[in-house]
Amino acid sequence: MSDGREQNWYPTSEIGYFTDIVREGISITVGQIELFEPAVGQPYRLDDETVGHAVQVYENQREDQVLFRNQAERWAGEVATTQEKAALAMYVAALDELDRLTDDVLKMCSTLAGQTIEKLLAKSDLKVGLEALGIPRG
Repeated sequence: MSDGREQNWYPTSEIGYFTDIVREGISITVGQIELFEPAVGQPYRLDDETVGHAVQVYENQREDQVLFRNQAERWAGEVATTQEKAALAMYVAALDELDRLTDDVLKMCSTLAGQTIEKLLAKSDLKVGLEALGIPRG
């Protein structure tokens, strides 16, 4: 692991528990996306600190997802029963969704980082006025 953390391994009996953790992450990430959507459409609603914190949280989440994916790969070689295989398939599908949502929220953060309150305050009054009128910069 690049961050120095050691991978912990869990038995296949924990697949359901990990699926619940990933589903909770999905729910929280969807909620964050819903909170950020208005800000993407209306620039200068958020500050650098808020956006920076969100980037840190979701980059950490993405790093954790690598560990979860490693665990899924290990379980794939261990599952024996049809029930375990079905549980693992549900876990992997949830991980896939969380990966997609994490990428979505990080893309939103990238957009938001360019349109924070601090970015607005750094502009001249003339530039802000021209943008408000929809006059292209030139």
